[in-house]
Amino acid sequence: MSTENTNRLKSLDALPHIDSGYNDLHYRKEQDLRYKKALKKLLTGKNEELFSELQMRPDLLDSLEMKSVFILCQLILGKEVKERQVFPFMRNEFISDSISKTIVDLYKKIYMQVDLPEGTKEAFNAINLYSIKEVLPALVVYFTDLILVEKLEQFYDQAFKVLEDKEFYEKLTEDDLKTERVRHLALYYRRKGDEAKADEVLLQYRELYLPDMTKPVKLKKMPNTKFYPPGEVLDNLGELYQEIKDIQAEVCEISGVNNDSCMYFECSDCCHKDYPILYYSEYKYLVQKMEEDGMDIEAAKADARKIQAEHKAKYGFELPVVNKHRPTKEDCNPYDFKFSCPLLADNGGCGVHQIRPMMCRAYGLSSSDSRNVQACNYYLRQHQYNSNSENIRYVYDVRPYVAMIEASDQHQTEQDFGEKQKLCGTFVAWLSSDY
Repeated sequence: MSTENTNRLKSLDALPHIDSGYNDLHYRKEQDLRYKKALKKLLTGKNEELFSELQMRPDLLDSLEMKSVFILCQLILGKEVKERQVFPFMRNEFISDSISKTIVDLYKKIYMQVDLPEGTKEAFNAINLYSIKEVLPALVVYFTDLILVEKLEQFYDQAFKVLEDKEFYEKLTEDDLKTERVRHLALYYRRKGDEAKADEVLLQYRELYLPDMTKPVKLKKMPNTKFYPPGEVLDNLGELYQEIKDIQAEVCEISGVNNDSCMYFECSDCCHKDYPILYYSEYKYLVQKMEEDGMDIEAAKADARKIQAEHKAKYGFELPVVNKHRPTKEDCNPYDFKFSCPLLADNGGCGVHQIRPMMCRAYGLSSSDSRNVQACNYYLRQHQYNSNSENIRYVYDVRPYVAMIEASDQHQTEQDFGEKQKLCGTFVAWLSSDY
């Protein structure tokens, strides 16, 4: 082959070509494998070996995850984390923020989910992530959030000391992160039981923070932790209701929302305009407790029948008890008929507040589909203006409860009627029925 032809063939290497993506996928796979191996060494106590390897091979620190493992490894060993180890070429605040998030996320998973070997466990528990705040300033925001949300009380004093350092927060490049100091300070006071001071600080936060409507809302879902077999749900419904109350209180505390928004705003709109769906087990529990407590259930039934008469006169049928999997409000009240709840007391408040069903309890700040928040305007407005810089909003996740109560209903209806059913309806439908 002539020299001319050889050079011509070599020149083809310089032509642009389309990458199939295989090389990138292969690199990412190798990168993930390296991270898993490094993490395994960290979790099994081989930190000296890991430190030596990564110190000799800085080229392996090619991802946020690997950098996070390296930093935690150094902290476990009591070594100083230097800026040049995190930013080998030049400092980058975007990367700093990303690494801070990744470190805190990894720290949380290890702290809350991993049983470390002796020695490593003690060293890990002694880590103070605030010690590297000069290298990674944004870390104070994410670590403080972890401390206060997860109630890591052993770090409360350290968190408060950092929160008092207003000048340090002013050094942060993102304005949204600066305002997090005030939100966290309010949550700190709530955690310490000083509601007056928390409300005072929340007023400052609402003045400083404006929600970014262009950011998608991220729901952090808090589900039930108590679960019972279908045959035991009815007997333990009071325990489940208490857990819902506790979860809602926690959602309100983290979010900076008034726990008693209904009383604070003297509002009972949801008792006149929005009608929760009750499951069969919930209605059965409600009737049992009303009878045990000597409540006037017949008066409530009489009011329900009056409402049914109005509905029938207007639409030609009564509000139904529906036998359907996951019925909607439209199934149970197709024309959105407005009425006052027949269980309201003479003073306008809920007459069965202690035994009210799940949907009445969860209406404040909950989600049934992991995408939308079920709440009135008073709750939503507070929730929206107290969200953090990433637009994260905590909600009670009703789905595990619904699955449990549906299983209970099938058990109860098979016992009571000889066949499994999924019965749901409004208070009016149930109270005016033969059930």
